[in-house]
Amino acid sequence: MGLLGLLGRPPAGEGAPEATRRGWLGGLGLAAGAVAVVGALRLAGGIGLPPKAELGRVLAALPPVAAWWAGVLAWPVDLVPGMHLVWAPPPGPVQLAGAAGGAALVGAGVLAGGRRAILGLCIAVFGLVPALAAVAQTGIVPDRYLYLPLAGLALVLAAALERLPPRALAALVPVGLGLALLSARTVPTWQSDRVLWTTTLAVMPTPHAAAALAKVVELEGELDEAAALYRRALVPPTPAPHACWNIARLQLQRGDPAAAARDGLAALDAGCPRDPELLAPTALGLVVGGAWDRAEALALDVPEGGDPTGQAVLVRLAVGLHRGETGGIAAVAGPDPARQRALGAQVDRLLAAAGDTAARERLAAVLP
Repeated sequence: MGLLGLLGRPPAGEGAPEATRRGWLGGLGLAAGAVAVVGALRLAGGIGLPPKAELGRVLAALPPVAAWWAGVLAWPVDLVPGMHLVWAPPPGPVQLAGAAGGAALVGAGVLAGGRRAILGLCIAVFGLVPALAAVAQTGIVPDRYLYLPLAGLALVLAAALERLPPRALAALVPVGLGLALLSARTVPTWQSDRVLWTTTLAVMPTPHAAAALAKVVELEGELDEAAALYRRALVPPTPAPHACWNIARLQLQRGDPAAAARDGLAALDAGCPRDPELLAPTALGLVVGGAWDRAEALALDVPEGGDPTGQAVLVRLAVGLHRGETGGIAAVAGPDPARQRALGAQVDRLLAAAGDTAARERLAAVLP
């Protein structure tokens, strides 16, 4: 009876209004209880909220998230993977108008649709709460987080439209078709990763979108285009992390150590963290350019065990040989002659690229 009452089907017989009210409240209680049970089971299984989804982050995310989603609902064209909160643009007139119009529309729908509309609103709210937690964790506002809340709002709209006369419903058919066509305009955007992120960068020209497109074109083998996009993502004071990690490495992959040094230093100046993925290839590029002291300073910032490519080790050994120190190869490779020769060959290639003939001779003299 609770669910029937919530759906607006009053039981027959005397006392029906009171029974309907009890059914409505009981249905809401069932919905809230189901959410509580799911939450309790998640906690019992060790699945809590994401570690960064604190209440403060959720509340801080709410205004830009609401404005963005409202704009998407008011004008469902140019849909893209989502807005990144780190580079959230200020709400535009379409989003603000959509927020106001959407709130008014939902309110009118609830008033006109009665209990069924309230049920839809509850579904929308229950679906939005975990979506906000995900937004607070990832910092990204994807359109796909709206699927369940939109189902609830669709029930609100359906309950309200049910009260309209048939002629009024017929008049709304062209409006629905127009919205469907506008929404369908976004379908070609998702035909490939390149088209998707190119559209995203055009709609939201943020460092996040530029870095994502850079990774796509890099995987396609377009290294020159990827390098330009990674540079575009190095916007101070909050450059995109993927650009920080990839820019210097990519320039070395292109065979341009001078660009690796230049762009790596630019990334550090833009506010990139001093991670090994950035420091090691930048130091390698500096060695090739003859900036020995600066290369050593960066290589020394790479912790032991934090250099999976081994580039920082090569830089330190090359700088040592440049200064006349010859004990580094044996200290790193150990007593095994084969390992010493293999490591020495890598250092020799780096010294050759730097044009340091004297250091290469010192290296050849100490190899077994």
